[in-house]
Amino acid sequence: MGSLDGAETSELVGVYLLNKLSTIIPQENLGLYRDDGLAIIESADGPKLDRIRKKLHQLFQQEGLRITVEIHDDSVNYLDVVLSLKEKSYKLYKKPNDTPLYINAKSDHPQA
Repeated sequence: MGSLDGAETSELVGVYLLNKLSTIIPQENLGLYRDDGLAIIESADGPKLDRIRKKLHQLFQQEGLRITVEIHDDSVNYLDVVLSLKEKSYKLYKKPNDTPLYINAKSDHPQA
């Protein structure tokens, strides 16, 4: 479990990073949920994508952070959804080792 203000801290850091990222990628092509980001870069060949990837690593390194950049052509797994860029569709995504955990409604677990 994280701290009580972890989500708010994540949002503030995210807004700061989105602002910084907009110097590399147009802001309307960026999205962020907590610590998961998604960017759409259109009309870029392999060398241009590699330069962008290097700039992203450099920007995050300057902030004392690390980033994982994955380049996909057709679809991407983002959060719990598979986004198909080619078909402009989406479907549910479940990680291979994901085991759902259910809590009995009548348990002594505190309600959220």
